Amino acid sequence: MGSSWAPPPLTQSIDWAADTHVQAHVRTRTRTRTRVSTNNQQVSEQGMRMRRMLLGHTVYAATLGLVCCLTWIGELSPQSLAIYSTLLIATTLSFMLMIRLGWNLRFKDPSLTTWAILLPSLYATWVLFQLDDAVHRAPLLFMGVVGLLFGAFVNRPKTMAWIAVALVLYYAAVIGALQLFAPQRITWSEELLLFVAYAATQAQIVLVSLYIAGLRSRLVRKNKALKEASQRLEELATRDALTGLPNRRACFEQLDHERSRTKAMVTGGACKSLCIALLDVDHFKRINDCFGHGVGDDALIQIGRAVRAVLRKQDFFGRYGGEEFVLTLPMTPSDTALDLLESVRHAIAMIDLEHNGQIVDLSASLGAAIHAPGEAIEKTLTRADAALYEAKNLGRNRVCLAPELRPHAQAV
Repeated sequence: MGSSWAPPPLTQSIDWAADTHVQAHVRTRTRTRTRVSTNNQQVSEQGMRMRRMLLGHTVYAATLGLVCCLTWIGELSPQSLAIYSTLLIATTLSFMLMIRLGWNLRFKDPSLTTWAILLPSLYATWVLFQLDDAVHRAPLLFMGVVGLLFGAFVNRPKTMAWIAVALVLYYAAVIGALQLFAPQRITWSEELLLFVAYAATQAQIVLVSLYIAGLRSRLVRKNKALKEASQRLEELATRDALTGLPNRRACFEQLDHERSRTKAMVTGGACKSLCIALLDVDHFKRINDCFGHGVGDDALIQIGRAVRAVLRKQDFFGRYGGEEFVLTLPMTPSDTALDLLESVRHAIAMIDLEHNGQIVDLSASLGAAIHAPGEAIEKTLTRADAALYEAKNLGRNRVCLAPELRPHAQAV
């Protein structure tokens, strides 16, 4: 790697852990991104719940229209219509207000589907009691069945079963109340036939909810598998297949991250030392020529493991390409960086690698530069590359640090 090396444009960013102060910075940024993502998702979900609530209440709007028709033909008093419509509209507006204010999130079922079915159905049950015969009760009774269908897309089958039982009991209560308080308005043959048909319809809806729940469960599993596959693809895209280290793309993403963070630190007056180093395995071509590419690959794998064992949690180590690697040491002054890079060099020299009983000597040259506040990251890399070139000229297997620059106001 000569001093003419220049990196390609840096266009992406990636987060890597840093030391105490940097970790706090990264955690804050991560929490902010997570919070924004969560808020956006919550807003989307609340909007979906509101639309679903409005769609479900179109059924009750149709029911209200039916009650108006029953009042118009004289089967229901205007007072009963006023009471029913007031209760229904007040309940609908209350549900919408709860979703609008986010109060629904306090409930186990934030969609409020169960209550959105049971309460309007309870009001309809009261209207059923006001009607004179089963012929007029039947249309109003089965309008509630359509409302129950909306619950099948949200509630679990067990919940749907309980709702269905409650609705059937509602009508059973109507029959019992009629028998007790107005027996002249009940014809048992008609009421029993209507009751059986209503209960059978509710049971069929519960079966439909079972099928929908199965489809929903399969969809969740497939989405989870798709997400995991996407994560694996993302990892393959940013990880070197041989060493498992961040690959060339991830190296540039990391450098771009360092550029953004350094710019923020300079702006905030809190810039700390950042060391960028380039590592080149000495005489790697000779290893491949003498021992084979398999041994060369094994050497790179062991170098990756040895270096990662030496570096701190906040440090970055990635494979730039071939036998070349990039290191970033955040919040690290020059003396600490030299000690750490010497440990890296020593760890590589101590690798025990043999081939057919013959020892394979490994060593590496490292060039480093301390990033100056206001300096472009690309220029820091160029200075690190010049230091690497110097390390090679001095005999390899050594660490060279580029002279530090005075802070200046160039863009980073």
